[in-house]
Amino acid sequence: MEVQTRIVAIKEEYFALLHKALIECPFVYVRKSDAPSRKHFYPVFHRDGVPVDVPPAAGIYLIYRKHEDRPFYCGESRSLYRRIEYHFSDDPNAIRDSTLKKYFSEDRKGLVAMSKDLRFRFVEVPFGRRDFEEFLHEHYQLNTRKKKGPNPESCVARSWHTTLVEQAPPSP
Repeated sequence: MEVQTRIVAIKEEYFALLHKALIECPFVYVRKSDAPSRKHFYPVFHRDGVPVDVPPAAGIYLIYRKHEDRPFYCGESRSLYRRIEYHFSDDPNAIRDSTLKKYFSEDRKGLVAMSKDLRFRFVEVPFGRRDFEEFLHEHYQLNTRKKKGPNPESCVARSWHTTLVEQAPPSP
């Protein structure tokens, strides 16, 4: 039991350090690219006009409305750059599928409109992304997390594979 208590304490300390790093990170803003790529404009990330490289690493991000101090959206991703770029993309598929877009009316879902309204912070999280995301949801009392249960297709595939293995004739 003592080991379990220590593990919980280490996890809480890890989350506290990540949260401190996240809230100390300066805000990143978004603007529209100067030229379209594949017929769509794409987001350019900056701080006070200086370009910011959002890493392709795993991590957590918080999205804020421009004049609010409390985030309204929290997300985790295996690639921060790809996920954040997708949220702000003008690609019609992204506008249709992005979880973030459900918070905006139809006329406010485009890149230009959203870039005027939003800012974000991010931090690379080497392990424990989903647990840290749940911690942030509880901390900020956000209700944006999708319930992630088992993938039905993988369950079916596992079941099918198990059945085949059970039915296979014994090897000589």
